[in-house]
Amino acid sequence: MSRHKGWVQKYRYPIYFFVAVAFWNAIGAGLFGFMINPPVALYFMQGLNTTPVHGHAALFGVYGMLGL
Repeated sequence: MSRHKGWVQKYRYPIYFFVAVAFWNAIGAGLFGFMINPPVALYFMQGLNTTPVHGHAALFGVYGMLGL
């Protein structure tokens, strides 16, 4: 970011924030959400830690970054 225009340097922390939110939403809601929702996964993965992992990662992407 050091070679960018002045406005990018000025708003680097909000840009970092939005990148972090996009990352945690993609991992938590996207990857882990898709991993636990197909019917085969629902049949074989009952009682594993996949649901809490999905819930906590998606929550961190949505509300956790706002709390920081």
